[in-house]
Amino acid sequence: MILMCLSGVDFPIEKLPVMLQVFSRVLPLTNVLKASKIIMAGNINVMAYILREISIGVIYVIVAFILFKIMEKLSIKKALIDLY
Repeated sequence: MILMCLSGVDFPIEKLPVMLQVFSRVLPLTNVLKASKIIMAGNINVMAYILREISIGVIYVIVAFILFKIMEKLSIKKALIDLY
């Protein structure tokens, strides 16, 4: 529900407060919706949105990997592997 509200499904992102606009630009659904709207309007030039979506996905994977490694080291150090 919150993801849909922040990604522009219910109302335009431009109507959100500035802080939420910044946050919504990094949500995966936002670029997909923009690309879908452009395709529905008859234009098939959505490569910029696809590249932006791929770059956001790569950033998510890198951040997840780094966080996983940090949690793994903490778990090994404290012998609490089952808590993380």
